Amino acid sequence: MKYLKKLSTRSRIQYWPGPAALFLLGALTFGDAMKNATDVAQTKRPVDQEGWKRLHLTALYFVAGTERRMASDENGARMFFAECASLTNPLVEYEWYLARGEA
Repeated sequence: MKYLKKLSTRSRIQYWPGPAALFLLGALTFGDAMKNATDVAQTKRPVDQEGWKRLHLTALYFVAGTERRMASDENGARMFFAECASLTNPLVEYEWYLARGEA
């Protein structure tokens, strides 16, 4: 958390995955972070949009599950981890594999 707080003072935090970190720090709501994740995907070429959206949603659901676990809400954590794991396997995202083990 100290590392994320330090990074949050830099201007690059506005770029992905900065919004997921800001959500974890409590500076953004889940809805705002979700909107950012889907908006970023829309700026990519149509062929790439689905992949980018899945990439960002994987990270965001994992961060949301982590945040719920830090708040001692195991049911909420499992729900977000299950949502993350239900996405199509992105092949290279470690969050997906971790969430799959937690769901």
